[in-house]
Amino acid sequence: MQIRVDRMMDLLIDGSISRSDYESKLREMKSKQQDINIRLEDHTQADENYYLTAGIVLNLAKNAAKLFESSEVPQKRAILNYLLQNPTTRQKTLSFQLRSPFDVILDLTIEHSAPVAGYVQNH
Repeated sequence: MQIRVDRMMDLLIDGSISRSDYESKLREMKSKQQDINIRLEDHTQADENYYLTAGIVLNLAKNAAKLFESSEVPQKRAILNYLLQNPTTRQKTLSFQLRSPFDVILDLTIEHSAPVAGYVQNH
């Protein structure tokens, strides 16, 4: 952006553009630069939020069993509601699907270990 401003200044000095044209274009470029900076900040914040959320999700996935075992019934229900979608029982057997992104984490884990009883993959 600064290169373009410098080129415009050269054109102004050479008399190729008028002062009003220079100022008009300069305001336009500064406005575009502000828009770009705002979008960059939004993307930077989104990246930070993504990594923070990913860390929380992975920590929850890693410690879900301990967290569940040490919780009271209302907290256990909340954990199950947060993790599971469409849980069903058939002849005393629980079947369930995990909500995203926990389904992806488990699918990746299953690729490298034994399957989880009752888990129905979304594929």
